[in-house]
Amino acid sequence: MKIPKSIQERRRSVRILSELPFLIGHGEYDFQTKTVNLSSHGAMCELDVDIPLMTRIKISLKLPKKELRLKGVVVRRERNELTDKTLIAIFFSDVKPEDQTRLDSFIRDKITP
Repeated sequence: MKIPKSIQERRRSVRILSELPFLIGHGEYDFQTKTVNLSSHGAMCELDVDIPLMTRIKISLKLPKKELRLKGVVVRRERNELTDKTLIAIFFSDVKPEDQTRLDSFIRDKITP
């Protein structure tokens, strides 16, 4: 019998713990928050409100030298019992190539000693 890969092993990219300014916008949604963690393909953040799964959103992510404008999809959400807020996981669905390069470089710099 095969043992399924853990969630960590199935991830396409490394996640870093990082609190970066993060703006989420979609129709009636417009929230400022900070990332909890970040990868080349997505981010997790904590909000006071719940955003439905599969909601398409516009994102502004502020890196130290550049603000990235991305599009994403809410792929997971769960309640943080400690803070009574909602953690949402966002998959970056539309990233300009030059912004992807900046994001990859930022993450690489954080994990390389």
